[in-house]
Amino acid sequence: TLNPVGIASIATENIMVYPNPAVGEVTLGISENAIGAMFTLYDMAGSTIKTTELKQTTTTIGLHDVAAG
Repeated sequence: TLNPVGIASIATENIMVYPNPAVGEVTLGISENAIGAMFTLYDMAGSTIKTTELKQTTTTIGLHDVAAG
């Protein structure tokens, strides 16, 4: 179950994140009505690691510079 934080207007069934576990990169799949939304990746302490605008229905985000865990 995906429990997004801070997404009030986008239904969670319209978001796919894969692969899990991720190695090197993660792909986000969203519906067309979510294009333009912002994606933010946080670490376990709540610090922002990456933020990007979702400009298309499939977005690949590199994780090569993110510590494991």
